[in-house]
Amino acid sequence: MVYIDQVEGTDIFQLRLRIGNRGPLYCTAAGKSILAFLEENELENILKDLNLTRLTEKTITSLKHLKKELKVIKRTGFSFCEREYDKYLRAIGPPIIGLGSKVIGAVVFVASSNRIRIKEVSYFGNMVKETGLRISLEWAEE
Repeated sequence: MVYIDQVEGTDIFQLRLRIGNRGPLYCTAAGKSILAFLEENELENILKDLNLTRLTEKTITSLKHLKKELKVIKRTGFSFCEREYDKYLRAIGPPIIGLGSKVIGAVVFVASSNRIRIKEVSYFGNMVKETGLRISLEWAEE
């Protein structure tokens, strides 16, 4: 997964992703949303070669656990990354769907773990999911 754009927040403390940097599919909100919305055969091809390296104590390292989480993401329409890639960050991300109902990317809301409380995940998830849907619709119209 490659980060291609970023919108900065207004808080005094800000997170900055480096455009062009790559992130792992299995432990980032964007990556997990992309995986969850792939066609089954595409997903299996990626998963068979995926190395689930532990990056924090919260990183998913079990293929069985990852598959279970991908099903939840597909059902809810957005992913939640609970300090899996970085021990200080939480992230929420829906997929961006392109022509032919194929996943082409994801939108991600990333914040420090003290800025997104667990009880707010559903609220922010639905908010960001709307953004993903709008981008998907705009993409389909082009």
